[in-house]
Amino acid sequence: MVCLKKSAFLVVAALLLGAGCAPSAPLSPSGATNAAPSAASEQAKNCVDSGGVYTGGTCSCPSGYTYDGQFCEDAAGTPGGVFGEEVRARNDQAQLTGDALKNCQDSGGTALGGTCSCPSGYTYDGQFCEDAAGTPGGVFGEEVRARNSN
Repeated sequence: MVCLKKSAFLVVAALLLGAGCAPSAPLSPSGATNAAPSAASEQAKNCVDSGGVYTGGTCSCPSGYTYDGQFCEDAAGTPGGVFGEEVRARNDQAQLTGDALKNCQDSGGTALGGTCSCPSGYTYDGQFCEDAAGTPGGVFGEEVRARNSN
């Protein structure tokens, strides 16, 4: 009888410890599972944190913002919502200086915080305000147009 009890115990223990029980997801100290977020939940979070509304797998951005597949962004590429606030806070702390400041201003831009704001029809390429053809604005643009007209 003792032998039968030992055998039954060993069979039950083997089933509990063996292939009969799949391991669960690891737990965090709070007891929640540490499962990686799904792509859809990450996409929803990015949408909402950049000012959008995520419904049925689609991100709808507020007026003045477009969805780039990851975030709601304005024409300058700055996200909206909480993400935009973080970007603006970092830009306010940074300042354009030296050549970057001169290039911004001489190509028709205005230095705002850590970036260059270009006039309508021009975009900042990280160095100059340029039109769609790649011609800088401001004094630099005048120089380029003068060379091209000769």
